[in-house]
Amino acid sequence: MPITRTIQRPVIRTCLAAILAVAASTAAQSAGQPESSDWPCVQRKVMTLTSTQLWDGPPTEDLKAWEDDREIKNLADVLESRRVPLEDAEKAVKAFAEKQPANQRDEKLTLLFASLLTKINEDRKFVIKQIVRFQKRQEARSLEVQRQGRELAEKKQAIPAEDQVTSMQMTLTPEQQKYQWDARVFQERQHNLTMACEIPVLIEQRAYEIGRLIRAQMTS
Repeated sequence: MPITRTIQRPVIRTCLAAILAVAASTAAQSAGQPESSDWPCVQRKVMTLTSTQLWDGPPTEDLKAWEDDREIKNLADVLESRRVPLEDAEKAVKAFAEKQPANQRDEKLTLLFASLLTKINEDRKFVIKQIVRFQKRQEARSLEVQRQGRELAEKKQAIPAEDQVTSMQMTLTPEQQKYQWDARVFQERQHNLTMACEIPVLIEQRAYEIGRLIRAQMTS
């Protein structure tokens, strides 16, 4: 995930709050609480979406005929992309539906949704796994910054405060500077993690929207 390296105003207090939140999440998991430290998102961790969650058409989980239909697979690839506006997606679905024989139209459209849902689930699983990996790295960073904070306390060195960051930068000890830098890096990545949590939601929304377009072309 891209990391923004722009350093603006000090963020030490915000960072400490984020570090404590990560630490609390880890402690809750160790204590047997339902919270899981490997999933930092507000949204529930759902690895696989089902057809019944996304449309009112027939279930598609057991349908495999689309795997041998190149046209359906190619169209599903196009429809899945959030770079393709819904208006263009609707036109593509309508053009596909109009080409089908009347007695096969609903079947073909159902297969199209089955192909789309398979691709959507593959993408969401990949993103979710990356979020979990990223969160584990954040936990390690949190523990490291906490360790540095304890060392500063043992050496009777103050944890850098916000008003020290710009006006007294050169007076900080090497240990304080390292703490400050690592804390800032942690906070920047924590912000990226929050944004990453939105990606599975956007993918799910896309699946629902395309499912609605496909369903509109079906007769039953």
